Amino acid sequence: MNLMIVKPDNQEHITPIKEFSNVVGKELEIISFLKKIEQQNEKENSNMIYEMAISIAGQKVQNLAMIHGTRDNRLIELTIMNLKDGDNEKNRSFIEKTTEYSFGQLNAETLVIFSNHQDKTLESLGYESLGNDHGIIPYIKDREKMVISGMKRV
Repeated sequence: MNLMIVKPDNQEHITPIKEFSNVVGKELEIISFLKKIEQQNEKENSNMIYEMAISIAGQKVQNLAMIHGTRDNRLIELTIMNLKDGDNEKNRSFIEKTTEYSFGQLNAETLVIFSNHQDKTLESLGYESLGNDHGIIPYIKDREKMVISGMKRV
């Protein structure tokens, strides 16, 4: 599975994204996020991060991530959407690759994903649940740093 970063002016990305947004019922949310990416791309040296990542099987988007954050505090929120009939292992791989991209390419220090249910997949990828708050469960993952004594959260 390949992670593709969306270019809002690339119709090869936009057409399957629009189809995906109809299937998952998030047209307004996804299309308005694409507009934010376009606006952000016009600004130089902005503190805000707006990116979208997708995975495609055949000609259809299987997974989509809206990546939103700030450069100065290096906090990034990931909004992950999968097809309901999607393969759990592919969904896990997509989240893993999006996490790696956010830490590696976007220089994130902390990632957060909000879920409306307990998510064993996120926990297996090292995300930590902060508990249920009115039906929403925030999961966070901090960049792990190597220290002399081995791997340790700092």
